[in-house]
Amino acid sequence: MSDGCFAPPIRSFVELLPTPASGRLIGDKVDLHRGKATESISRLHTTGTTSRYYRCMPRSKNNRRKKPPQRKESKLALSNFAIKEERHDEFKKTILAAARHSVDEFPATLQIVTDELRKSDPIGIVPTFAAYGLQTLAGREGVNTKSVLKDIQQHHAELLLALVMTIPLDEWGKDPFTPAIMGTVFETVPKVAETFLHQRILAAEGVTDKQEFTVLSLQERIRLHTQAVRNWGTTPMSSVSAPIYTDP
Repeated sequence: MSDGCFAPPIRSFVELLPTPASGRLIGDKVDLHRGKATESISRLHTTGTTSRYYRCMPRSKNNRRKKPPQRKESKLALSNFAIKEERHDEFKKTILAAARHSVDEFPATLQIVTDELRKSDPIGIVPTFAAYGLQTLAGREGVNTKSVLKDIQQHHAELLLALVMTIPLDEWGKDPFTPAIMGTVFETVPKVAETFLHQRILAAEGVTDKQEFTVLSLQERIRLHTQAVRNWGTTPMSSVSAPIYTDP
């Protein structure tokens, strides 16, 4: 068997030559026939001539050489954005004002979430938050990068779980949760998460040492990068990571 083609072995042709009843060969004539048969078979193999004794058989589907998988281009696109230099002061004032307001409202905002966890069953609230908040749509064009509910990301579900763990077990709520309660949780948890960023912004405002400010800036960039990567999800992570770890 060679490349899906079949050729009878030389021995089978020689064995077909006539012999006497005693089993002895017929002398020179048989030797002549053997030589011609061997020469014909050799020519048949070397020239690839097709005949009724040498024909190509169709390849088995299992033996077909598989094509190497084609690399798909990543749909992940990165872009740069920045505030125009002439608007830096205006932007800074707006951010600081929003940060101060968020920090001032933080105790009341946090209290809203913990009150709901103490009133209604947190074991039902947390998985419902994750199931609906982190759900996305998939279609012919691929997986949508945005969740069904706006502004809900993975770290929000983790924050909600962390808040549950701060409440003693005997204080967990036992009432069934309602759509209104889930609406409050969906609206409030992202505000709690943003407040931690706003606290760091206000803390950095009073830093005058250049080296300390550089360290704080680097730490914040690492936090944002980590959060962005974790929010990619499985599909984008695979498309970006696979070429990095598989290419030579």
